[in-house]
Amino acid sequence: MARSLAEERFHVWLEALSGPDRLALSERYRALSLWGGLGKLEADGQLRPIAPALTAAVEPIARLEERSRRAHALLSAVVKAARYFLGGEGRPLADQVFQGLSPWERELCETTWRAAEAVAIARVDLFTDSAGVDRPLEMNATIPAMEGYSDVAAQALLRAVGEARGIERAAIDQLCRENGSNVDDLRRSLVAHYRRLGGAGDRPSVALVARAGDPQSPELAAIARGFAQAGLEALRCTPDQIGLDAQGRATVVGRPMDLLYRHLFARRIDPESALGRIVREPERHRLLNPVNSQLEVKALFAELSRAAADPALARAMGLDERELDAAARAPWSRRLVPGPATGPGGEALDDLVAFAKAHPGDLVVKRSWGYGGTSVVIGDDLDSAEGQARARDVAGRSGGDPVSWAEVVRRCAGNGGFVVQARVELATERHLVAMEGGPRWIDWYVDVSAYTNLGVAEAPGGGVRRGSTGRVVNIVGGGGLVPMIAEPVMEKLLGRPPAGATDGRGAG
Repeated sequence: MARSLAEERFHVWLEALSGPDRLALSERYRALSLWGGLGKLEADGQLRPIAPALTAAVEPIARLEERSRRAHALLSAVVKAARYFLGGEGRPLADQVFQGLSPWERELCETTWRAAEAVAIARVDLFTDSAGVDRPLEMNATIPAMEGYSDVAAQALLRAVGEARGIERAAIDQLCRENGSNVDDLRRSLVAHYRRLGGAGDRPSVALVARAGDPQSPELAAIARGFAQAGLEALRCTPDQIGLDAQGRATVVGRPMDLLYRHLFARRIDPESALGRIVREPERHRLLNPVNSQLEVKALFAELSRAAADPALARAMGLDERELDAAARAPWSRRLVPGPATGPGGEALDDLVAFAKAHPGDLVVKRSWGYGGTSVVIGDDLDSAEGQARARDVAGRSGGDPVSWAEVVRRCAGNGGFVVQARVELATERHLVAMEGGPRWIDWYVDVSAYTNLGVAEAPGGGVRRGSTGRVVNIVGGGGLVPMIAEPVMEKLLGRPPAGATDGRGAG
C-alpha cells in the first residue's frame, strides 16, 4: 500500500539522521515505550520488551474514520448472526456453529447471549491486501487487547521525535492528545455502558479483572493509569479477590465496585466462584464485556461470508446493506465440513473438503475457537518449521513424516470445529525497529486492527498495527508494534501543518 505524503516525509527525515542521532532516537523511543508498559510479563516474572517500529503508519483521518465505520457495521453483523443461531431460524445448527466452546462457555452462551449483544469494546483484525483494501479476518470481543500498548507506542514515538526536533513539552503533550487514545476510548465506552445499565455519574469505580501473572499485565497497568488520570478509581484484581457482599454486590477485597472490566477468558473462571455467579448476571453486576465467546468463533464469520453470497440467508439474519458490505469485504470463508458449498468465485462446489484439499496455495485452515493466531495453518507454508508445528498441532500428531496439507484438511474436517478461508495476498513491509543495541531494518508482515463497540452512542475510533516476521501475527508471541499516527498530527510534528486540516480523531 502506498505511503501517505506525511509518512513519506517522516521516512525521509528518519533516513537523513546521522548514525549517532538515529541511535539516540531509537534508545529514547525504546526507553519511553518500556517505561510506559510496552512489554510482556514472562512466566518467571521478567518483563520482556515488545519491539516498537520507528517507522510509524501515518494515515489520513478519512481512512481511519472509514475503517471505524466498517468495524462497527461488522460487529453489528456478527451480533445479528449470533442471534440468528441462538434465538432464530438457525437454532438447529447452533451446536455445529459454536463447536469448540467449552461446556461452561456454551452454557453462558445460551443463558446470557442477549446481554452480550451490548459490547463495550471489540477489535476487528484485518489484513490490507495488495489493492489497499482492508480484509477483516476475525472479531475479538472477549479480550480485545492492545489499547494500552498502542497508546504507549504512539505517544512514545511522538515524544521521542518531538524531543529530537526541539519541540516544547507542552506542544508534544498537545500532539499526543490530538492523536487520540484507545484507552480513553475504552474508558468512554465503559462509562456509557455503565450509565446504560443504570449507573449514575461519569466516574464509576472500575475493577480490571485478569488472571495472576497475565502476560499483558504491563498493558493492564497502563490502562489503569489512564483511567485514574481521568478521575476513575481503577483497581487491578484477580478472580480470587472478587466477592459478593450481603446485598449481592460485586466487591474487590470487600470493597463494592461500580463495574467490572473483564480481561479473562470464561474458561478460566470457576463456575462455583463469586465471579462465576457474577458472569451469569452480567447486567446486574455491570460486567463488561459479558461473556460473549459466541461472537469470536470463526465459524460465525464463515456463516456471515455465506450470507454475503446468499440473499435469503442475509434476510433471515436481518443484515442491512452496510452490514452486508462489511461482511463481503472479509475473505471467503466456510465451516470445514463435507458436502456442497459455494466457492470463492461464487462457483458451485460438489464437496468443500475435496476443494480445500486441491487448493493449498489459496487457502488457510483455522480452528473456529482460538486466539492469538493459534491453530492457523497456511496452505503454502507447510515447508517451514513454524508451518509444520502448526500443522501437527491441528492434526493431533507429534511425530512421524511431515504433515501434508491433505492430512490437515482431512483431520480438521473429521474433527469438526474448523473453518477454511481464502488466503489474503500480503507483502512484507520494511520497518526500522527499535531493538536492544540499536535500530534495525526488518521485513515485517503487518496487520491492522480497528476498535469498536455496540449499544451506546460513544464509539471508539482508533486502532493498532502489529508486525511479525511470520505471516501469523501475534504481538505477545514475539511480534512487534507499529505506532499509528494521524496524518495531521504527523504534519505538525514535522513542522508543516496543512491549511484547514482537522486535528487527530477527536480525543477529548
